[in-house]
Amino acid sequence: QVPDGVYAQHQHQRTSSPLHLPLPWRPGRLVLAEAQRDVTIVMAQWLSLGVGNDMDLQGKLTTIFAAAGAGLVFSRAVHAAVAPGPLRFLLFLPVVVLNCVLPATLLDPFEEGVILTGLVCANFGWWCNFKLLAYSLDRGQLMRAQNSPLLVWLMVAAMPMRIDENNQPASASPSEAAAAKEGSDYKKKKRSGSSVGPGPRVKDPSRRAWWTRFLGKLLMISAAVLLEPHLPPGPNDLRHLIFAFGIIYAVLGCVFDVTAAFAARAFGLTLAPHFDKPFLSTSATDIWARRWNLVVGTNLRDLVYAPIVEGRWLGGDAGAGVGGGPTVKASTAVYGDPIARPSAARRLSATTACFLASGLMHEVLICWITGRTAPTWEWTAYFTLQAPLVVFERWVTRQTRVRFPAVVMIPVTMGVQLVLARAFFFPPMVRTKLDERVLEDLSKMRLPGMELLKVNLGLLNLGLPIFGSPA
Repeated sequence: QVPDGVYAQHQHQRTSSPLHLPLPWRPGRLVLAEAQRDVTIVMAQWLSLGVGNDMDLQGKLTTIFAAAGAGLVFSRAVHAAVAPGPLRFLLFLPVVVLNCVLPATLLDPFEEGVILTGLVCANFGWWCNFKLLAYSLDRGQLMRAQNSPLLVWLMVAAMPMRIDENNQPASASPSEAAAAKEGSDYKKKKRSGSSVGPGPRVKDPSRRAWWTRFLGKLLMISAAVLLEPHLPPGPNDLRHLIFAFGIIYAVLGCVFDVTAAFAARAFGLTLAPHFDKPFLSTSATDIWARRWNLVVGTNLRDLVYAPIVEGRWLGGDAGAGVGGGPTVKASTAVYGDPIARPSAARRLSATTACFLASGLMHEVLICWITGRTAPTWEWTAYFTLQAPLVVFERWVTRQTRVRFPAVVMIPVTMGVQLVLARAFFFPPMVRTKLDERVLEDLSKMRLPGMELLKVNLGLLNLGLPIFGSPA
């Protein structure tokens, strides 16, 4: 809960906050305006990272962020001073190790909340590190932001966001430029079987639209927290769906939305979408390449997929012919060019490597969050099995040339994912009670629309109690 003093102080400062996006006051907007007030409280919690008056935790987080910032400044200096190659890569490694070890050492997921600690460790130990490693190879988002001011570059490096890739600089690698071209043409083409791409570009500067999306996700969290205790006991598909979209998708979406809003308001950055309605996915390719957590997808593409399909480690012109792969001119290496198009074996290897890397990072994260000393490899298996599923979908599409309507493919896709999740993704969460800990953390927050949902659920005679107001 947010202390009264914190709430009063935030109420006083809210009009000057770069994240305060006011809604127009009109008749009929009362519910939405009240929800915005509740969101302000939640954002005060999240912006303070839920630390309240715990100065010890504040000190830990300050240390983590300061160390990460110093490491990023060092990495940028190394990148400018050291030529591409093994030496530069080795000089980046101490920063990568520090980003992994420091959060895992200072934070305790059992004492300081699984959501807070999990997000901090994932952000620095995984997302930020993948950007850094790609940067050491002259690839990725940090390379595309190379000419930006230092503060903007640090924001892109340290926060979970995707910069707009449609305006590619000359330093972009061939596969990155081609992927960006694919993203800009996304709405003009039917969905293909391609397993890589940045997804659609969404430019919507409307403050009202931002609040609508953000409030929608917070309401999904509220509904999931209220409904979960009253669902049929034991693991079941309904519970899994609610947790996947009402908790995982909505929580990550809110975090990414807040960072995107801050970056847009404070630095004028144009960001690409982080999620794109994953509940409307029509295939495994559609989920992972275009709709689900595209922050991670972009990092995997930059660091894992692109080097494999290009046959070289270094991006841009500097990497031509490096790493034992064929020399391909950057000006001609576009996927639409049959000469430069990577072979099916390279694409298969790259796709498999991306899912394997994602699975391993998820496995490390859940081991640390749950206190396990040895991995069970279930999360690794869940993500790795997506690779043959993507390949099979592409093969069927090419052989049959039949495209089923979305009304058919959406339930089929969700059904396949539920089967895999029931076998590999959710069992370790249930055994370690990770799902209960996440819900416990969320239930302590005053989420917008919570009271309204409680009343509506009670009126529907669903047997749900009308809880009292949060303390």
